[in-house]
Amino acid sequence: MYKEDKKITDLILGEAVVKILDADAPVSFDTLLTELESMLMAERIAERKKSILSAINLVKTYLKTSDASTPARMNTGREIVFFSRYIPMDISVE
Repeated sequence: MYKEDKKITDLILGEAVVKILDADAPVSFDTLLTELESMLMAERIAERKKSILSAINLVKTYLKTSDASTPARMNTGREIVFFSRYIPMDISVE
């Protein structure tokens, strides 16, 4: 069950990123959290609400544990490391 919950949380994060990209907005932790919070407010299904909350907590935990000497809002490339866990890296470019 835990593995299934993690998969759903990963899907929620991906869904939020796609919505941000569709809006031509910059992808950042701020916009990701804003989109997740928006999704949470609009969601009616309890299980999805739980997964959205899990995604929000995952992002907030990551931000808290990131390097305290660097402002969280500064784009330092850590976003790429964070999202690389959710984007398959075996994508071939032709």
